[in-house]
Amino acid sequence: MRASLVAMLVGVLAATLGADPLAAQAVVTKEKPLDPARAAIRDTLVVFRDTLHAVAAAGERFNRDLRTTSDASVLARARAVRTACERSRRDIPVARRVVGGSSWTEPNRTRRQRELLQALGDLDKVLGRCIDQFGAMAEKAGEARGYGPGRTERLRADLLRFHEALKRYLGSLGIRLDPPGVHRSPLAG
Repeated sequence: MRASLVAMLVGVLAATLGADPLAAQAVVTKEKPLDPARAAIRDTLVVFRDTLHAVAAAGERFNRDLRTTSDASVLARARAVRTACERSRRDIPVARRVVGGSSWTEPNRTRRQRELLQALGDLDKVLGRCIDQFGAMAEKAGEARGYGPGRTERLRADLLRFHEALKRYLGSLGIRLDPPGVHRSPLAG
């Protein structure tokens, strides 16, 4: 056992010392700046997307140690999910106005625009259902414990479906959608 461990460590050390030092480096290219119209679309939709991350986070907090937490905590968590859904739903008209207010001549962009407008309509229904269901669960801890996990899972899947439509639309505009909290280093060029 000890001999095989030593042999493995020697192999890893030899591979590391013999590796090409440039193999782990990546080439970072500077992205072209966006025109003002696309920058405004990006800014509005990224802020909207971040409100949806708050909904997803509230759903995850709701499910954490659900079976052992107090009834008061379960009810508070259900209210938090409902509140996050309300906040995001208020921003749908702004997102819809920004997406619908753009006119594109490229077929891919217009198709992705239609898809995102449809996804915004679907999301409005999803968030409305979230408000109703989690509002009702905020009154009954037993119901929240029983139905909450399935409803948060469905909510998460619906949010993911919207995020994919958003990513496709922004991609058609040449806008890269960074994960939330990721900022490009100014040293990257």
